[in-house]
Amino acid sequence: MECKDVLKVLAEYSDGALSDSISSEVANHISGCNTCGKELSILNATWKLLDSYKVIKPSHIFKKRVMSEINISNQRSKKMLRLVRFAVPLAAAAAVLVAVFFMSINGDNNEMLTPDEIAIVENPDILAEDDTAYEMADILDFIEDDELFETVDMLIDLEGEGS
Repeated sequence: MECKDVLKVLAEYSDGALSDSISSEVANHISGCNTCGKELSILNATWKLLDSYKVIKPSHIFKKRVMSEINISNQRSKKMLRLVRFAVPLAAAAAVLVAVFFMSINGDNNEMLTPDEIAIVENPDILAEDDTAYEMADILDFIEDDELFETVDMLIDLEGEGS
C-alpha cells in the first residue's frame, strides 16, 4: 500500500473498522513508514484528548429550542418545495399562453380573408381580367372621397324643393 491509500483509511484503522486483510496491509505499511506512523500517533493522541473532555449534557430547554428551529426549517423547506412544484409548471403554462397569444396576433392572417380575396392578393392580375373588380374599386374610391354623401345630400335637397 502507498501512503495516500493508508492516509485515506487511517481513521477506520484506528477504530478497528477495517477488514482483516486491509488492516494487515495498513499495519505492514505503518511498520515501515515513519510518516504514516506519526500520522497514526497524532490521530490516536487527538482521540485520547477528546475522550478526556467532560461531556456536557444540554438542558431540556436547549433541546426544545433546537428541535423547534429544525421543525421551522423543515416547514419552510416544504413550503418552498410546494411553491417550486406549482410555480414552475404555472410559469411554463403562462409562457405557452403568451407565445400562443402573440403567434395569433402576429401570425398569418389568411384565415380572415375569403378564398377569393386570398387569390387576388396572391395574384393581382386577376383584377385586370374582371371588369367588375374595377367597378368595385371605383365605387370604393367614390365612397372614400365623401362624394357619395355629398350626392345624397344634394338629392335630398332636390327632393325637398320639388315637394
